[in-house]
Amino acid sequence: MVCPVCWTWADLGSRTTCRRCRTPLVLADGRRVDEVAALTGVAPGSPIADGAYAAAAPQWVRERAPAAPAAGGTVDWVGLARWITIGYGILLVAAMLVVGVVFRHITVTLLDQHTGQLTATTLNLGPAFTIAALVVGAVMALCAWLTQYAAARVLFLLADVLGIFASLTNLSSVIQPGPAGIAGVLSLLVDVLYGGVLAMSLVARSRGRS
Repeated sequence: MVCPVCWTWADLGSRTTCRRCRTPLVLADGRRVDEVAALTGVAPGSPIADGAYAAAAPQWVRERAPAAPAAGGTVDWVGLARWITIGYGILLVAAMLVVGVVFRHITVTLLDQHTGQLTATTLNLGPAFTIAALVVGAVMALCAWLTQYAAARVLFLLADVLGIFASLTNLSSVIQPGPAGIAGVLSLLVDVLYGGVLAMSLVARSRGRS
């Protein structure tokens, strides 16, 4: 069976709606699973569901029914984009928490405007980085949830392309020795991978509708 919105194939199970978007699932021949289940009186999870649903198909449906793709023959690009978003968000949150722990207390020298003397002040950055990590985690979780919608993926793809273009125009600042350069190159590679997955999710959906 297949979701007509997400265009992801799955074996006939006990569900009649898509796990991702709640759209009614359809069989390979185009009939809705819930309607066929009501017609035959056989639940989707029943061991005889496959045979009962096939027997209930009209003759013209049995002659023209398209073959479902082989198991493992399709890629869930939407799901892959979602997992990339989740993984990238986890890395960002972890990095901010680590920075907040390592550089929790820093000492800065400030000039007293009244006395003209320099004074050393210790700042606690731990709470600020913790709050920032929570905000970033919430935003990335929202983006992962919005990935199911094509309009959101188009916006994410545009933002990703702009980010890649900005990195390429300042490539000298990205490729530099040390950990900062490694992090910059890895971030650019992730952006390219993410953009490719987003593009494939949109292309695969448009092909499925044609």
